Amino acid sequence: MSMPQQPFITLVDQILAAKQQPPSSPYVKEELPDADTSAIEQQIDGMVYAFYGLTPEEIEIVEGRCK
Repeated sequence: MSMPQQPFITLVDQILAAKQQPPSSPYVKEELPDADTSAIEQQIDGMVYAFYGLTPEEIEIVEGRCK
């Protein structure tokens, strides 16, 4: 069983683009706030969890939210 790669490539490209310094920025890279890519990262996580068929309980363990 294999997973299509293109959806992951697209999302990773979006993260990389968001993390790059805008060309017209008056700030140096160290002064720029980090782009919030958490929503895209959560999409990737969800795709991986679905691929492996993880249950909500297993997802909690993976994410360190187990009780």
